Amino acid sequence: MELTAVLGEIAVSYASVTRYLRKPSFTGNSEASQIVEEKSSKILIQDAILSFLEDEPFASLRTIAKGTRIPKSTILYQLTYVMGWSIKHLRWIPHKLTDEQKQRRLEK
Repeated sequence: MELTAVLGEIAVSYASVTRYLRKPSFTGNSEASQIVEEKSSKILIQDAILSFLEDEPFASLRTIAKGTRIPKSTILYQLTYVMGWSIKHLRWIPHKLTDEQKQRRLEK
């Protein structure tokens, strides 16, 4: 109460203090550490998916999810949006067109 009486509207709320206290501390900049952890976890997910597809190239999303214990939605997002792959003839393949290939498709 004294804090709000002195500082008024710019006083720190109780929720902000508890959020700060409960937040895990990292060495260095905490935001940068969280970004690094997110990127490394994405790389680990991609590595798991790619290694599974090397063993079973015709695997479905359900099979990949069971084999890697990663949710199907995460696998689909990683393969299609992050890695740019698509499924052709029941097989996941990297599908990256060059600018020339895209232009030829538009001309047809």
